[in-house]
Amino acid sequence: MEPCSRFKMEYDFINRQNEANRVLEKYPDRVPVIVYRGKCNYFIDKEKYLVPNDMKMGEFMVIIRKRLKLFKEEALFLFVGNTIPSNSKQLDEVYELYKDNDGFLYVSYNTENVFGGGAQSAVPYTPPPFPPLPSLDIRGPSVRACARNNFFIFSS
Repeated sequence: MEPCSRFKMEYDFINRQNEANRVLEKYPDRVPVIVYRGKCNYFIDKEKYLVPNDMKMGEFMVIIRKRLKLFKEEALFLFVGNTIPSNSKQLDEVYELYKDNDGFLYVSYNTENVFGGGAQSAVPYTPPPFPPLPSLDIRGPSVRACARNNFFIFSS
């Protein structure tokens, strides 16, 4: 059986459609996204997100990765339907291609141990030194929680 969003199971189609329409009317520059667990052992604390139209899938993946608190050895994959959208695609493009009939974009996540976990190699791999990436603090002033809807709203 294919994993399904808890949100889809808890609310009927009309309620979901009404909520998506209300959110899209109030925030026309945002995409309503439902994030749910695929076949992995990590649980996310929030499943509803309002994401700016111009945010790229790669940026959204960083936010989801931080919310999941993954180990550095684990890769995160975001699926929309049965496809993995390109990290360079903007969410409004992905939304237009894959939105559900109720108005939400459903994104499932899966993890994979990228280093295996099998036998150790004879020569250990040391990655080349890269400058550290700037940290993305999702708890800063750019994110505020809307208590009424339980959406995370990202400020541009």
